[in-house]
Amino acid sequence: MAGTRKIKTHNIFPKGKDPFLRLVLTVLTVLGGLLFFAFLLRLAGCGRPEPSYSASNEYGGQPPGIPNDWNEVPPTPSDNWGNDQSWDEISWEESPNPEGGSAVRDYWLEPPTEVVVVPDDQWEVSDDDPLGRRVASGIVNLYTEQAADLRDLSMQIAQAFPNSVVQLASSAEVYKRLTFDIKEDHKSYFKSRVRTVFPDVRFVFDESELTTFDIESVILESDDAWPWRTLGAAALWEYTQGDSSVIIAVIDNMFESGHPEIEGKQTGNWDVAGFDDEVSVAQGFWMDDESASHGTHVASLAAGTFNNGIGFGGLAPDAGLMLIQLMDEEAVMSTSRIVDAMFYAMNQGADIINLSLGSQFAHAEWLAALSLEEQAIFAEEYYVQEGKIWDELFHLFQDEGVIVVQAAGNDGYLAVIDPMKRTDASIIVGATGEEGDWAFFSNFGEVVDVHAPGDLIAGAGVDGKIIKMSGTSMAAPLVSGLVAALLSLEPEADLPRIKDALLASFETGKEQLKCVHAGRAAEYLLQKDEPNA
Repeated sequence: MAGTRKIKTHNIFPKGKDPFLRLVLTVLTVLGGLLFFAFLLRLAGCGRPEPSYSASNEYGGQPPGIPNDWNEVPPTPSDNWGNDQSWDEISWEESPNPEGGSAVRDYWLEPPTEVVVVPDDQWEVSDDDPLGRRVASGIVNLYTEQAADLRDLSMQIAQAFPNSVVQLASSAEVYKRLTFDIKEDHKSYFKSRVRTVFPDVRFVFDESELTTFDIESVILESDDAWPWRTLGAAALWEYTQGDSSVIIAVIDNMFESGHPEIEGKQTGNWDVAGFDDEVSVAQGFWMDDESASHGTHVASLAAGTFNNGIGFGGLAPDAGLMLIQLMDEEAVMSTSRIVDAMFYAMNQGADIINLSLGSQFAHAEWLAALSLEEQAIFAEEYYVQEGKIWDELFHLFQDEGVIVVQAAGNDGYLAVIDPMKRTDASIIVGATGEEGDWAFFSNFGEVVDVHAPGDLIAGAGVDGKIIKMSGTSMAAPLVSGLVAALLSLEPEADLPRIKDALLASFETGKEQLKCVHAGRAAEYLLQKDEPNA
């Protein structure tokens, strides 16, 4: 037909009389198309399998008030903390050794050149963290065996990872720490390999910012003495109020060491940021009084003076205190400072370490809105290796006879999401309210060992004041004080023994909340091997 153009077609099926072959090819083609379509859907995030977790899974049941679904995509982690400034090279004067003797802290670039320090406020912040933690891009901290030669080890590491290590940023002989500045695209490889290549390297941590656990408190009319009644403090004090030989190390933001609640019972104080023994509340500090009071408040609840007409005192008013300050006027508490502080406390003879702090998630509110099942997925998929490192660290302290008490956190989600809480080698404390019920803000789950009062708890504040604060930060030191009192009754008690006493103290009918009772815990130890009645 004139003006008509014949279109040439391409048939992928063979012509002929073999219908079976044509059928096989047709089926294979259809299956291939379906698989390709499924692949495109997966890339788009569709077809997500339903979580297989139940409310009775290993992470514990769901507390009231937590939504079971969400309708928005998780926010993209921001770089709000970052800046465009480059690393400053700062000459660092030798600092005194807190244990006495000659100065022990020195810094160098590629050994053995000059000193370099990376200031906290110069962090370039990685945007890869799924929950928006402030993680310093390229910074890795290595903690070594006590016998390790840091200068020699640093040179060996630099040679072994020539394409990864840019500079050795710092070393702290007191704590046996090396800090490396790593090219960001080599950081994962370095972290995964360095412990295999160098057995002296015990722990590998990112440099991330952590936070204290307290919430904004609204001062309401309440019975200020209820926490001590709930805990059975009077029953405990019939047996003991602690002993000065038992030392509670409170690792926190800052302290008013001269507050009358904690004055005169301190030993071995240390300012990790300033590298000296002067702990204080910085003059002109930008934080509000409540935030600046955090460390002082926590210390007073553990071992504050009792019956002095000021406040209520701690659970172990006769115990000793070691105040270890993390924060300076830049208001940063980093991973390295906390680990340094823990090693310092252990080396200075602390029996108990109180950590009312933990990971800081920028997207905590979004996370708390997830279902229990989705939170459990996060716990299984994220921060796995970091959780294992923290667990190793806490077991090291357990092996050394140091009992670590941790606050569960205040965002109302599974505590196990925080990699610091993925361990059985510490006591993790949730919070209850005045009515003996679960505090709405408290993190939860099976990793939480016990609960203690944490809502509007009266304790020491800055400028000699007594203030009320809320949070698992308040519940943890009450348990730390109780542990100190128990150690005064049985000095050789280890972590499992202390946990047994705490577990045996739960009020009948409230085992689900795991509300600890100080008097019954003491009775358990005094009964030795007899079960608690």
